[in-house]
Amino acid sequence: MTGKYKPLEKYLAEQPKSTFKIMLTFEKVEIILGEKLPPSAYHHKAWWANEHSATHGHAHTWLNVGWRVESFDQRRTWVIFQRIQHKHK
Repeated sequence: MTGKYKPLEKYLAEQPKSTFKIMLTFEKVEIILGEKLPPSAYHHKAWWANEHSATHGHAHTWLNVGWRVESFDQRRTWVIFQRIQHKHK
């Protein structure tokens, strides 16, 4: 994956540890990235999947820094990221 999504990764990584959810409009994500999201982010639910596959390499952006997509609304153009909670034994 190119560094195209690194600004979003950095943004999520810099959120206070006390923040467990964050809602961003697609417009805000684009401001963070400094460019438009691809059309597939607006039209294909799979784009927001929490997958480590090569076809969804952009998902590493949030997964690598401990976040996952909890929900999103492509019609209203927002996404909610939730911090991944690791259970300790």
